[in-house]
Amino acid sequence: MTSAFVGAWKYNTGSILQMCNLSGIPTVDLTGDAMTIVKVDDTHIRADWSATDVMCSIEYTVAGTIATSVPGQNCTEMIPTNIGGTAMTIAVTINITTSTLTLTGGEVTMALSGTASPEGGLLSCTPTGTGSATSSAGAAAGHGG
Repeated sequence: MTSAFVGAWKYNTGSILQMCNLSGIPTVDLTGDAMTIVKVDDTHIRADWSATDVMCSIEYTVAGTIATSVPGQNCTEMIPTNIGGTAMTIAVTINITTSTLTLTGGEVTMALSGTASPEGGLLSCTPTGTGSATSSAGAAAGHGG
């Protein structure tokens, strides 16, 4: 069933909530961002997407209409923050605890959770993300919703 996931997708809604130990860390809006899903083999796919400050390339195991992330996956995020009155951007790796893609008709729903702490330990986060995407090629219209 990997072929049903394969293609170009566009997020209609979605965000990544940072949930960090420092206040003022913005939520990443995924709305309008592109995601490309490619077949790795008969039971695996890889979803590649990037938002303004996030880049992910996550491999999933597909079982029917649900794809579950393979252990050891991560995303890279650039988090703008203000520490001690100094504005800066901190590079952070989100270690994916769990991520799923669920295919319903012509829509893919994404859920993600993980942990993140950059080198130096100034920031500690437990980000979660959700979103839904439709085929950017218009194929979703032929699936009946």
